[in-house]
Amino acid sequence: MTLESNIHLDLCGGVAGEYYVSFKDQDSHIARFMEQCAKTGVKRFIPIVQIGGLESHQWVICHNPCGYGEIEARGPMQYNEYGTKSPVRTLVKRAHERGMEVHPYVHVPTAGVWSPSPGSPVGEFYPLGFMAEFASDHPEYWTKTREGLGFADLPVFEHRKGNGYSYLSLAYPEVREYYISLCAEIVETWGVDGVTLEFVPTTYVDEKGDWTAGYDRPAIQAYREKCGVDPREVDNSDEAWIRLRAGYWTQFVRELWLEFTKKHPDVAIRAFETGGASNPDTSYRRMLDWPTWMEEGLIDVFYPSFYLRDVKAGSMRVPSLDPITIGDVTSRVKGVAKDRCEVYPLLNIYRGRGLGQPGDREKTTEQLLHGAKAAMGAGADGIGVYRADQIVALDLWDTLGDIAAGNF
Repeated sequence: MTLESNIHLDLCGGVAGEYYVSFKDQDSHIARFMEQCAKTGVKRFIPIVQIGGLESHQWVICHNPCGYGEIEARGPMQYNEYGTKSPVRTLVKRAHERGMEVHPYVHVPTAGVWSPSPGSPVGEFYPLGFMAEFASDHPEYWTKTREGLGFADLPVFEHRKGNGYSYLSLAYPEVREYYISLCAEIVETWGVDGVTLEFVPTTYVDEKGDWTAGYDRPAIQAYREKCGVDPREVDNSDEAWIRLRAGYWTQFVRELWLEFTKKHPDVAIRAFETGGASNPDTSYRRMLDWPTWMEEGLIDVFYPSFYLRDVKAGSMRVPSLDPITIGDVTSRVKGVAKDRCEVYPLLNIYRGRGLGQPGDREKTTEQLLHGAKAAMGAGADGIGVYRADQIVALDLWDTLGDIAAGNF
C-alpha cells in the first residue's frame, strides 16, 4: 500500500539498518525497504551507486603508508554499499512496483575520499583511501592549486577537518566525458528515472570562501588568452578567474544535459548543493553556478542543503536546520528558479558513526517537522531528507509520514 501524500518527499541514502542488503537475500531486504518507503509516502529514493556499482567505472582501494604523496599500491574494492553484484536493478523494479522513482546520485568531480582514523586526533588519516580507478590511472587530471599541487601532494594539515576529498578537474574534456559516460551507463544499465549530481567543493576553500583549486592547464591557457596574463600572477579571487573556472563545472552540466536530451530525453537531471553554496549571488565562487543551470534549463530539481549539526566547509558556515534559515534560503532559491526548476530543500540529519543517542529521536523529529514546514511555507516544491540509515536508526518513519501528509 502506498500512502496518499500531499507533499513530494524524497529520501536519500542506502538500503539501511534492518533492511541492509545481504548477499543471501537481497531481493527480500530491498522489497521490504521499498514497501516501508512507499507506505511512508516517499515518492523518490535517491541512493548512491557509483562506488563499485559498475565494473566499467570501478573504484579502488588506494594504499599509501607514508601518508600522502605518490599512491604506492591499489586493489579492487572488496566491499561497498551495494557490492560488486549491484542489486540496483532489483531496487528499481521494487520501487516502480510501488509507484516510486529511483534517481541515484553521484559525486562530481570527486576523485576519491581519504577518511580520518576513528578516535585519533583531527587531521590524522587512514593510509587507505577510496578512489575512482579513472582518477588513480590519470593523476594528470587531478585539479591543482596555484602552487601546482594536487590533493596527494598536500600535507595532512592542509586538508579539511573530517573526510578529505580529492578532485578531478572538469577543465579537461576527458574528465567531463568520464562523468557523462558514468551517468549514461547508470541510466542504461539499471533503467533509473533520473540521475542526481552531488558537488562537494569543500577541501579547497580560502578564508573568503572562494575555491582555491582549478589551476589546471586548460584553464590557465584559456585565462592567458582572454586576459593576457597568467592567473597565478593575479589574486585567486579575481572575478574573471573565478568565473572562468566555474564555467567548466557549468560546461559539464550543459554537456550532460545535451547527452541526455539526445539519448535519454525522459530522464531527469537533479543537483545537490552541499558545502555552503546556497547563496545565488556567490555560489559560483564555490564553482556551483546553479542560477545559470536553472536559467538554461539544465536541471529539473535543485536541492539546497541544511544540516542538523553545526558544520563548516572551509571558512564558510553551511546553513543549519533552523526554520528561519531554511525559510530565507528556500525563498531566495525559489526566486531564482521560478518555474524553470523545482526546489526541494534537503534536510540533512546524518550524525555520522553511531547514528545517534537516546533522546535524539524527539529532537530530530522536531527539527524535521519545523524545517519542512518552513520550507513549504517559503514556496518549496517538495522536501528531501538525508539519510535513510538515520531514519532507520532513530525510527523516524512516522515523522516522514507526517511530512508527506503535510502534518506539521
